[in-house]
Amino acid sequence: MTKTINVELYADERDFIVDLLEYALLDNLLNKLKQAKSNKENIINICLNSYDLEQLIGNLSLEANHNKKRLIQESAYEMAEKLELYEFQLKRI
Repeated sequence: MTKTINVELYADERDFIVDLLEYALLDNLLNKLKQAKSNKENIINICLNSYDLEQLIGNLSLEANHNKKRLIQESAYEMAEKLELYEFQLKRI
């Protein structure tokens, strides 16, 4: 059985990921992100496995290093860092 972890994102973080990486994500992961509903605090809980996390981190890191817009670079870097913490926790389970 594949290990998964519950990732908490703000709705605007999820929207940033979807808007930025829609071209690069597998349909399964893209659908997970798009269909996730936010709660009253505007937080989204998504259950991701290590492959999903690796895909997101890799694509966000690519954008952080190669995007021409500084704000997108910084945001992508911060999101990749946040997801790396979840990936580290998943490996410890």
